Amino acid sequence: MALPETCAFDLVRYPEGAGHLSNAATVLVELAERLDERKLVDVAPLVRLPDVQRLGYLLDVNGLFFVPVSMCLSFPGSRVTGQGELGSTVSHAVGSLR
Repeated sequence: MALPETCAFDLVRYPEGAGHLSNAATVLVELAERLDERKLVDVAPLVRLPDVQRLGYLLDVNGLFFVPVSMCLSFPGSRVTGQGELGSTVSHAVGSLR
């Protein structure tokens, strides 16, 4: 049986299986209550970066929950540096959690 977190990544990796990305987003909304943010962070380095980005985007635009910055930082060569526009957004998001 698949974990909810691996299922979420599979939905964005193979959106055709869900009937395309809009249907995958609908399934994510239903799956969100079973997702564990820490497990998402643990699984993230094991999947492709574009899939992590897609999942993070879909979770964010649907207001499901805050995707941890550590999910972005878990990739070698990550461009999240704390500088520039993205860095400012990350700093703002982290600051708002404190």
